[in-house]
Amino acid sequence: MVTIGAIIYEPGSTVRNKTGGWRTFRPILNTERCIKCELCYIFCPEGAIYEDEEEKFRINYDYCKGCLICSKECPTNAITNVREENYRRYCEIEGELREGSSEIDRYRKYYHRYNTLLGVKRELEK
Repeated sequence: MVTIGAIIYEPGSTVRNKTGGWRTFRPILNTERCIKCELCYIFCPEGAIYEDEEEKFRINYDYCKGCLICSKECPTNAITNVREENYRRYCEIEGELREGSSEIDRYRKYYHRYNTLLGVKRELEK
């Protein structure tokens, strides 16, 4: 049953409806920075965050709507927000940085600033 008229009868309705395709932002979880406090897991309204067999938290993107509550609740900033349309390029650059460089945190800061500035620019152009 699909929810009608934006009325949510119970939390976690995407588990039945796979609404992950609606995302504007994709949360990316850095398991190296994760301290397993479970705040992302607890606050995710859709139940899209789970612990795998290696006891690492993962995000099921079939059900993640990209609300970014998980990243706001994370005390170690282990969850990065990437615009969905920029995700492929983000993975390419992150892969390059992981191969031979320790500059991944610097890139993440730059990427966040770039998205913020791009958002401000779009607002000013309206």
